[in-house]
Amino acid sequence: DGEYEESVTVDVEGLTLEGPNAGTPHDGDRDDDEAVVNPDDTGDNAFTVEDEDVTIDGFELSGNLDNAVRVLDGQSATVANNIIEGTSDHGIAFNPDTSGAIEGNEVTDADQDDGDAVLVYYSASDVDVTDNRFADAKSGVTVYTDGNIADDDDRGVDEVPPADRTALDALGEFADNEFADEGDGFNRAAFRDYWNTLDPADDFPTIVDENEFPDGAVFATELEEPRAEEDGPFGSPGIGFRIYTEIQPAVGDAVNEATVEVAEGTYEESVEIDVEGLTLEGPN
Repeated sequence: DGEYEESVTVDVEGLTLEGPNAGTPHDGDRDDDEAVVNPDDTGDNAFTVEDEDVTIDGFELSGNLDNAVRVLDGQSATVANNIIEGTSDHGIAFNPDTSGAIEGNEVTDADQDDGDAVLVYYSASDVDVTDNRFADAKSGVTVYTDGNIADDDDRGVDEVPPADRTALDALGEFADNEFADEGDGFNRAAFRDYWNTLDPADDFPTIVDENEFPDGAVFATELEEPRAEEDGPFGSPGIGFRIYTEIQPAVGDAVNEATVEVAEGTYEESVEIDVEGLTLEGPN
């Protein structure tokens, strides 16, 4: 245990880094004496993974962080049983062509404008995301585009995922995660499929059934296309497939004549509907 004010680069294949709470998930009987990695003076990543088969298990990663853990292109890692708080970018990020597992972590208080609790790129392979708790971030889990985003073609991008590949192929096993609507909630959504590769009829109920949305889950079938940013050639191919923990943001993103599906739960909010022809459907 102790506080380590440093940014750690892991470039040793097969290396396992264990803190005092290795093997103990976020909701287990953890030792109060944590190993805290906090690169306070740099605002850099706590851990940057530059080799294969790395394990980072049982730490507290908090403070002035960029990413708590970033797995670089083509590498693999298991990120397990860590408490992650206060990142300016993402809690855990798996770059293109990565693989591994994200399990037993708690990730909270990521930046509401820039920080996903977990970011996985589409070309990743079977990054299992299980038994984690996410709260208070831009998004809980985002599966993101690999391509450079430009404004010179019909979709606004120069690379799209293969037609036979979906966000769930990048994630592998995706189950038993808790998406908690607390603090400032999720600014974008609890779950985002950036390229809209999933099937609402099948994948929305599956994701909701296999994960925990204690404050409810909401899905909108048709979403507004966001505009390209005014300050440069970067924009977005679309809001994509999203699962929310509140009704109002789903309504706000929906287009005319869309349907918003609301799963069981208690929604402590007052909803204003300003979308023509909108249908709101409850579980029954």
